[in-house]
Amino acid sequence: VVMTERLRPELMTCEDIVATGRYPYTGTLGILSERDWEKVHEAMALVHAADFKDRDFTAVSDGQRQRILLARAICQEPEILILDEPTTYLDIGSRFEVMGLARRLAGMGKAVVLVLHDLELVLRYADRVVVMNGGRVKAEGPPDEVYPCLRNCFGVEVCRIPSPEGVFYSFSPRHDG
Repeated sequence: VVMTERLRPELMTCEDIVATGRYPYTGTLGILSERDWEKVHEAMALVHAADFKDRDFTAVSDGQRQRILLARAICQEPEILILDEPTTYLDIGSRFEVMGLARRLAGMGKAVVLVLHDLELVLRYADRVVVMNGGRVKAEGPPDEVYPCLRNCFGVEVCRIPSPEGVFYSFSPRHDG
């Protein structure tokens, strides 16, 4: 589970934070094996965080922290990966990269559950969407089936744009009259 709440690590590097994801696999003393360290480094490489592995976790940017937390979750080798707002604090290119990574993980047989408020990313990358509003499920299904309900739920116009690269969605304010 990747949460957006702040950790308060003291004197921990980014690599140390990711390594905490392997603690469930260690023995009584909590010492990571060579295989554990391989998993830590693979996860950091996967999210493009290896370059700042030795930096103090409290000194990196919010976007870098988000990558580190994602790597920590990935190195746990979960069957189900639950990501709560994984693109928060990331620039647009990094957002696409994280969502592409989520798709690749799903393609590797992982169940990936994302909680996102960025509707454009949701509709572009998700296989199935659950639209919630006011604490209730308003629609559920593939993006092409649920996007029409966004107009009433969120007061926006949604335009579906097919292209050779896939289907894209454009949002604008709703004009009623």
